Formats: sequence, C-alpha cells, structure tokens
Amino acid sequence: MGAFTDQMRNRMLLPGTFVALPLSKYPRQPGQFLRYLWAATRSAWEARLISWGYRLQSMPKGSIRPAFKPQTRQIVPTARALHRRLNEALAAGDLPALREVCHDPLYDMLSRAVESRAAKSSRRERMVWEIVESHSSWRLPRLAFHRATLIPESRYGQQAAVVTFDTTQRLARVDAATGEPIKGGTKVQRKRENLVVMRAVDGKTYKGEEWRIWGFEPETTLQAWESMEHGKKLLQTSSLAKRAKEFGVDLK
Repeated sequence: MGAFTDQMRNRMLLPGTFVALPLSKYPRQPGQFLRYLWAATRSAWEARLISWGYRLQSMPKGSIRPAFKPQTRQIVPTARALHRRLNEALAAGDLPALREVCHDPLYDMLSRAVESRAAKSSRRERMVWEIVESHSSWRLPRLAFHRATLIPESRYGQQAAVVTFDTTQRLARVDAATGEPIKGGTKVQRKRENLVVMRAVDGKTYKGEEWRIWGFEPETTLQAWESMEHGKKLLQTSSLAKRAKEFGVDLK
C-alpha cells in the first residue's frame, strides 16, 4: 500500500481544500453568511494548524529548527510563472514544455487536447497567448489556500497551494510565416482562475520536489463545504467503526 501511495503522491489533491468566495459572492441571507464566514475561517485555521504540525514533526532530534521549510513567499511568484508557461505551452502545442509544468493527470488530459488540435489545424498558422490585463493587481494574484501535510501510508508529505488569478487573456491564431493575426481567429476573455500547484515532500529529508500544476479548483460554496464536512464525518465514523471492531466492538 505504501508503494502505491508513493506513486500517487502528485496525482491526488487531499480532501479539505477550501477556496473562499470573494466577499461579494458570500450568501446574502444573514444565517448563511455567518455560517459561510465561520466555515472559511475554520478551514483556514485548520490548514494552518496542519501545516504547523507538519513543520514541528520535521524537527530533527535535539533541534528546535524544523527541517521542512514551506517557503510560502515564493509560492505566488512561482505560480505566476507556471501559469504563464502553461498557457504559452498550450498555445504553442509544446508537449515537452507542458510536461515540465504539469503533474501527470493534467498533462495526460491536456496533451490529448493538443494532439487533437494539431491533427485538425493547418501548419500555416499557429496560436499565440498573452495576458492583456491583470485585474485588482494590488491584491491579485494571491495565495488563497496553503497546506502541508502527511500523505496517509506514504513516506511523502504533500504541500499544496491555490493561487487566485483575475486576468483578461488573448488567444490568437496568427500566420506562421508572418505573425499577422488571422481574421476572426482572436478570442479575448476575462478569467478568474484558482490554480492549484503541488509538490511532494520527502519524509526523510523534508526537501520539496519542484512545484508543478495539478489543475484548477472551483471556489468552495456553502453547499460544497457542507458536503465535504458530511463526507469527513462518514469517513471518521467508518474509521472509528473499523478500529472498534479490532477490539471486538460492533458500532452498527
């Protein structure tokens, strides 16, 4: 089981990821507003406590300095660079560049899309991507979620972060020879994206692997959070029942 979870360390985002809605999108009803505010605050503190616990666990014997360094100040600049490289690689159809920035599940999905597009498109044209405008640049992109934790039954830990972007992007088809835009081939779109970046952390040295993109995560609504909490309770109940059965007690 341990070898399997080691191989899966960059394939799954552990449960509990909470991407808070902008305040303008909070529920309007006072009761739901307060419940969502409490959920967002609680989830943020849970992630902090889990991360602090992971750091404390990384302390070598006889030392008060944790071996694991989360380097949170580097996450947003790293995510910004990965976001740019991802979109440029997608536009160019550059599969080697795409593999460098994506974890395997995302790469597998996007590479199929690139290959399908290449089979249908003309060699006399190419795609060009760029950011036209970054909105709310005084506060975005920002770190919307961060957590470092153990992966169950694995020698690895997982450091995951969600970085929120709000940009207007242009994707254009241009003549491959001249670089001139092809008529009707330009699309301009404003996007608010929650980019998930992730890296595995070695459980012995506590050194992190390279950050790569896991995918995109939707904002967490009140209904989504309640479903997540219900799932956690079911999992806890199942684990408790299994543990009790080991001692000859049936909780059913």
